[in-house]
Amino acid sequence: MSDESTKKTTEGKGVLRSLDGKNLILEVDLLQNFGLSSSKKTFIVGTTSGPKQIPGFPGFSVSLTVFRKPVSSVPEDFEKEDRKGNPKFYPSDKKKGKGKN
Repeated sequence: MSDESTKKTTEGKGVLRSLDGKNLILEVDLLQNFGLSSSKKTFIVGTTSGPKQIPGFPGFSVSLTVFRKPVSSVPEDFEKEDRKGNPKFYPSDKKKGKGKN
């Protein structure tokens, strides 16, 4: 495996791409916020900003957009968001294991 194949490359906004042999790896920081979507219903967390070709794999491309709903529609373990729509802290582990009895 060459250094080029394991190198992380930024695609669009908040998406890191790398190749591990024949495996494409995409990484997105789920606490990023790139503003409202065009519909104004969700926040954009990461996007490739359209289809991107995969180096070394002719004819292959990837397109990814990760959205987040406003905090009022996410689990209780997110505190209210700030004015930019960012969660104020990470989801807590307090409710792990808690489910329907």
